[in-house]
Amino acid sequence: MLRLLLTLGIGLPLFGSLFVWKGIEQREVARGSFQAPETMSLSKLIVRGPEGNANVIVTDFVAIKPHVVQRGKWDAYSGTWIPIVTKDAAPPGGGPPPGGVKVFVYSDKVRNPEGAYQRLSNPQLAGLVTN
Repeated sequence: MLRLLLTLGIGLPLFGSLFVWKGIEQREVARGSFQAPETMSLSKLIVRGPEGNANVIVTDFVAIKPHVVQRGKWDAYSGTWIPIVTKDAAPPGGGPPPGGVKVFVYSDKVRNPEGAYQRLSNPQLAGLVTN
């Protein structure tokens, strides 16, 4: 019984502080968002950075390879991180540009990386900007 009380006494505050930290992080994203999305080119978003309206529609971008697959419990697919670059910075072979990658898109709304690339083939991409 003492072991259970000790475990709960240490575990509950630890998990509680983790939830508070995540809540504060999400509150900051919500504070930086306006209901109406702001439409801008990827080059303008790179110059602007994470400041301003976090609710954006990005245009003039190209998805490049390689991507990173995120896996969850039991090694199951849980999302994909895909680099995007401005159309003028995209190398002909599709690899990373000489200046490096400044923006990544994360999607967990598809079942595989190919589905994420298919979503990025649209001329506009709606999403939230995070730091």
